[in-house]
Amino acid sequence: MPTLFGHRLIVIAPVAKAATLAADLNTGLGANTVPADLGPGLSASGTAPVTHNWCGIALVDGHAKQVLSRLCTLAGRPTPTVAQWNNATQAQRRTWWASVRAAVYSNYGVYCALAANDGEWDPPDAALAAVGLKTVGSAV
Repeated sequence: MPTLFGHRLIVIAPVAKAATLAADLNTGLGANTVPADLGPGLSASGTAPVTHNWCGIALVDGHAKQVLSRLCTLAGRPTPTVAQWNNATQAQRRTWWASVRAAVYSNYGVYCALAANDGEWDPPDAALAAVGLKTVGSAV
């Protein structure tokens, strides 16, 4: 049975953008949906100083579209059309996001993975590897 929270996002942002992005998300999604700094610290080496923060979040359909649309806007990219979101299947939505994710990352510096919450999730380690980061304080 599908879950109400059908989308899982992993969001990775530079420290300089993390608090602003978290505040923006909490304004649109509801207070305290994500931590004020997005969450745990990251760096290329896995040691201080922290250069990025990240969070994983499960969202309902409309909120997932809202977050991805906001990231597109911040990156100067077109937001999803009705065909790309409202009239699309979960798989089509993930395919659309995969087609714009690199542009959002290169234009705005925020990486976001989208997965079906009731399907196979993107492993967090794969998202970190995609941007060359490790959790600060991790032994890995």
